[in-house]
Amino acid sequence: GNLCRHGYRVVMITNQSCVGKGLISSQKLSAIQTHLQQMLLEEDPEACIHQIYQCTSTKEDNDPRLKPSPGMILEALQDYYGDKEGDFTNEANDDSDDDDDDDDKSLCFFVGDKLSDMEAATHGGIPLRFLVSTGYGSSIMKDHIASQPKTNEALLIDSRAIEPKREEHANLLSVLPFYYVRNLASAVEHILSMTKS
Repeated sequence: GNLCRHGYRVVMITNQSCVGKGLISSQKLSAIQTHLQQMLLEEDPEACIHQIYQCTSTKEDNDPRLKPSPGMILEALQDYYGDKEGDFTNEANDDSDDDDDDDDKSLCFFVGDKLSDMEAATHGGIPLRFLVSTGYGSSIMKDHIASQPKTNEALLIDSRAIEPKREEHANLLSVLPFYYVRNLASAVEHILSMTKS
């Protein structure tokens, strides 16, 4: 709800190959997403997900919407801004001048827990990316960071912090820089602190 209260548009960009693989139906996925939104509203009546972009294709389909490809991100930017640049902030300040609005549109935030999230955001031109330690994030960073981020901490991860120790970590260099945070709430707190006027 904090992002919505501050005028942000919140979209979810998600791979759901489980449908493409026949593990669950589209109807079951829709029911899960409805339940997720209900849970959010129970916790915070102002919580919102403005739109969900999902790709149900499998890797074998070579779908440009499937992360790590940026298709869904570019689609969201097109839907909200009519171009491939912008941010998901609402232009709530009607008294701001047009130049400020243009500057605001250079900011867009992406939060994810997988390397494919960071790759999609990078390829989609999202300048500010957050990797959360929940989910898969901690396994990605365990060889690079001595300890997990503290609750309100956002660690800037750049080339000075990364020495790929295994071949699969080489892809990490291609998505730098990004912030490493404990969880979604920490990412939201950091986003709001960065954009305070």
